Amino acid sequence: MWNELALPHIFRIVTVCLDATDTKSFLDLISDKPMIGHAVRELALLSPDPEDDDTPFYLSTPIMHETMKMLVGKMSRLRVLYLISIYDTGEHSPPELFRNLSTFRNIERVEILGCRFPLSLLQAYVSAFPGLRSLVLNDSDEEEKDLLPFRSEVHPLSIERLRIRCLPQPPPVLSWLASSNSKMTLKNLRLDVDIIPNSPIQDFLRQIGPSLVELDLKLPELLPVPYNKSLDPEGEVNLKDATQLLSLTLRPAHSVYILNTLSTVAAPRLAQLKLTVLEYDSTIDEMYRKLALGIQSLQALRFLEEIVFIYKGSMEYFEEAEAALKTIFVKAGVRCTVTVVHSSSLKRWWLSG
Repeated sequence: MWNELALPHIFRIVTVCLDATDTKSFLDLISDKPMIGHAVRELALLSPDPEDDDTPFYLSTPIMHETMKMLVGKMSRLRVLYLISIYDTGEHSPPELFRNLSTFRNIERVEILGCRFPLSLLQAYVSAFPGLRSLVLNDSDEEEKDLLPFRSEVHPLSIERLRIRCLPQPPPVLSWLASSNSKMTLKNLRLDVDIIPNSPIQDFLRQIGPSLVELDLKLPELLPVPYNKSLDPEGEVNLKDATQLLSLTLRPAHSVYILNTLSTVAAPRLAQLKLTVLEYDSTIDEMYRKLALGIQSLQALRFLEEIVFIYKGSMEYFEEAEAALKTIFVKAGVRCTVTVVHSSSLKRWWLSG
C-alpha cells in the first residue's frame, strides 16, 4: 500500500497508453484508490504503436474519449494534459466529449505532440478548457479538410504562453489564434519554425506583437549564397509591432540575421537579449565582434540590461567560450551585463518565471 504522503510524488505525472488493457488498468486503479486520481498533476494520453495488432491506432480516439468521460470529477488537481501521436478526424468526437473536457477547470496547459487533427477539431479541443493559459503544438499537423463541423470556441481562448515547433507549413491555426482573445492576452511566444517574409507567421507576429512581453524566434543559421539583403530578404523579421517586449531570444542565427532583426526593434523597455551559441572556437570571433559592434550602435537597444548567450556546445569548451564572448563585448563598448550559460542548466521555457 502506498503511503498517502508519497502519492503526490509517485503519481504526479501519469502516462496512459490508449489501448484497452492499459486504459482499463488505470481506470480500475483510480476507482479502487480515488486519492490516486486527485494526486495526478500531469496526464499524458499516448496512442498505441501503429503496428500493435491488439489496438489499432484508429481506435485510440474513442478510447481516449471514454477515458476522459470516466475521469470526470476524479482528477481535481490535474494541471497539464498531453495528447501524443493521436489521429482524429472527428468521426468519434461527440459534443459530449467537449462538455466532459470543460469540467477539467484546473487544466492550465495543453501540449499536442505529434497529433493530426482537422483545424476545427483542434479548435474544439483547445478551447474546451476554461482555465487554459499555455498551449504547445509540437510536430503536429492539420488535416487538409474538415470532415465535420465543430463549434470553434466552447470557452473564449485567452492563452498567455504559446509554443509552435517544427510544423512543415505555417499553420492556419495562427489566424484563428490571432482572431481570438489571445491576441490581447498572449505574453510569451516561442516559434521553432523557419520564418520567411510575407508568410502567415510574419502576419501573426504583426497581429499579436503589441501584447508580447517575451519572444523567442528561430532564425536561419546560414546566409544564402550569394547574399543580398535587397534582393534576397529570406529570414528577415520585422519586430516593430512588438513594442512591449522585455525579453527577446534569437536562436540559432547568423549575426547578419540577428542584426537585421534587432534593427527593427521598437520596444523601449527591452531589457534582455538571449542568443544561442551552438559551438565555439576562435575562428568565429570575428562574427561576434561584428555582432557586438552592431548591438552597440543600435539606439533601440540603448536600455538593454543583459545579453545572455545560451551555449549548446561541449562543456569542455564552456569556460573558454564564456571568457572570449565577455571579452569581445566589453572591448566593443557594450555596457550591459554579458552572461554565458549552458543550455543544460535552463528550465523548460513555459515553466520559467
